[in-house]
Amino acid sequence: MPPDALTAEFDLLAAKAGLDIPPDRREALLLGYADMKRIAQLLRTTNLTAADEPANIYTFANIVEGEAH
Repeated sequence: MPPDALTAEFDLLAAKAGLDIPPDRREALLLGYADMKRIAQLLRTTNLTAADEPANIYTFANIVEGEAH
Protein backbone atom coordinates (compact mmCIF):
# COMPACT_ATOMS: atom_id res chain seq x y z
CA MET A 1 0.00 0.00 0.00
CA PRO A 2 1.44 3.42 -0.89
CA PRO A 3 2.45 5.52 2.14
CA ASP A 4 -0.19 8.19 1.44
CA ALA A 5 -2.96 5.57 1.24
CA LEU A 6 -1.75 3.91 4.45
CA THR A 7 -1.71 7.26 6.25
CA ALA A 8 -5.21 8.09 4.99
CA GLU A 9 -6.50 4.67 6.10
CA PHE A 10 -4.88 5.07 9.54
CA ASP A 11 -6.36 8.55 9.95
CA LEU A 12 -9.82 7.34 8.90
CA LEU A 13 -9.79 4.39 11.31
CA ALA A 14 -8.51 6.54 14.17
CA ALA A 15 -11.26 9.09 13.52
CA LYS A 16 -13.95 6.37 13.35
CA ALA A 17 -12.68 5.01 16.68
CA GLY A 18 -12.76 8.52 18.17
CA LEU A 19 -9.04 8.49 18.87
CA ASP A 20 -7.15 11.74 19.31
CA ILE A 21 -3.60 10.81 18.28
CA PRO A 22 -0.97 13.07 19.89
CA PRO A 23 1.34 14.51 17.20
CA ASP A 24 4.47 13.26 19.00
CA ARG A 25 3.18 9.66 18.88
CA ARG A 26 1.60 9.64 15.43
CA GLU A 27 4.69 8.50 13.50
CA ALA A 28 5.33 5.55 15.84
CA LEU A 29 1.67 4.49 15.73
CA LEU A 30 1.64 4.74 11.95
CA LEU A 31 4.73 2.51 11.74
CA GLY A 32 3.07 0.01 14.08
CA TYR A 33 -0.08 0.08 11.97
CA ALA A 34 1.95 -0.64 8.83
CA ASP A 35 3.61 -3.61 10.58
CA MET A 36 0.24 -4.91 11.78
CA LYS A 37 -1.14 -4.80 8.23
CA ARG A 38 1.96 -6.62 6.92
CA ILE A 39 1.62 -9.37 9.52
CA ALA A 40 -2.14 -9.69 8.91
CA GLN A 41 -1.40 -10.40 5.24
CA LEU A 42 0.95 -13.22 6.26
CA LEU A 43 -1.76 -14.77 8.42
CA ARG A 44 -4.23 -14.73 5.56
CA THR A 45 -1.96 -16.63 3.17
CA THR A 46 -2.64 -20.05 4.68
CA ASN A 47 -5.66 -22.13 3.77
CA LEU A 48 -6.40 -23.58 7.19
CA THR A 49 -9.72 -25.08 8.07
CA ALA A 50 -11.17 -25.32 11.56
CA ALA A 51 -9.91 -28.93 11.68
CA ASP A 52 -6.32 -27.70 11.16
CA GLU A 53 -6.42 -25.43 14.22
CA PRO A 54 -5.34 -26.66 17.65
CA ALA A 55 -8.09 -27.11 20.20
CA ASN A 56 -6.49 -24.87 22.86
CA ILE A 57 -8.36 -26.49 25.72
CA TYR A 58 -7.07 -25.78 29.21
CA THR A 59 -8.19 -27.22 32.50
CA PHE A 60 -7.36 -26.08 36.00
CA ALA A 61 -5.58 -29.39 36.70
CA ASN A 62 -3.13 -28.66 33.88
CA ILE A 63 -1.90 -25.46 35.47
CA VAL A 64 -1.90 -26.32 39.18
CA GLU A 65 1.64 -26.93 40.37
CA GLY A 66 2.21 -30.49 41.53
CA GLU A 67 -0.91 -31.93 39.87
CA ALA A 68 -0.58 -35.07 37.79
CA HIS A 69 -1.33 -34.34 34.17
